[in-house]
Amino acid sequence: MTFFHRIADLIRAEKDAIVRRWREEARATSPARQLTLSDRELDDHLPVLLDDLTRTMCGEPTPSVEDAGAKHGRQRRELGYDVVDCLCELHLFRRMLLDAIEAHRDVIASASIDDLTAMRRTLLDLLDRSIQASMRQYMREAEGERDRAYARLEVLNGELQASHDQKDRFLAMLAHELRNPLAPIVTSVNLLKMPELPPERRQRACEIIERQTQYQKRLIDDLLAGLLRRAGALRRRQARAARGRRGSCGVPAAV
Repeated sequence: MTFFHRIADLIRAEKDAIVRRWREEARATSPARQLTLSDRELDDHLPVLLDDLTRTMCGEPTPSVEDAGAKHGRQRRELGYDVVDCLCELHLFRRMLLDAIEAHRDVIASASIDDLTAMRRTLLDLLDRSIQASMRQYMREAEGERDRAYARLEVLNGELQASHDQKDRFLAMLAHELRNPLAPIVTSVNLLKMPELPPERRQRACEIIERQTQYQKRLIDDLLAGLLRRAGALRRRQARAARGRRGSCGVPAAV
């Protein structure tokens, strides 16, 4: 039996112990301590990765390493891990694996320096393939989330700009409508200042002022009524949102 086959047998025999020790350490030091994860969720692809390590020690192909690593990166991203947390967990797994191998001093002592170097390089190369695939997928997920957020932000900015444009057009129209009655009012006021103005023209000037001020009053009343309706609708939406938040937190809404 070659040294590489002995390492494969060692990994196979120590598989459950390696995963168990890694799990205990991960629950104490990684985000897993804040998350309620089952052993299967926490372990994810690591047991399969150990199987791939035994295969690569026996010279067998391991084509699924990258795919399993990518799924791990996606899963950790969905669980709320940051990229540093992911790397720390994977580096912890690598350390646990190497510690388990180095603990078998009789196997290590029987190997030449060249065999030890080749064994370590082979293990680390496969682990690096898995880690790189995991990080690539994690970053791809993060970049996709960022791009979707930017796209949504662009839509919201467009809607906000359209709302501002609509508001500006409304204010311009309102200013025009409020300014229109001022010219006849000012003219009528100037006429009323003339002492020689005939009574019928004085009466006419007063009627113009009254009519135009009533027109302005209706415009302002309509504007205030519209603003009050919008404010009321906004308060109702805010109240519904607040009741929804209380409901989602298990707090009963007031009757």
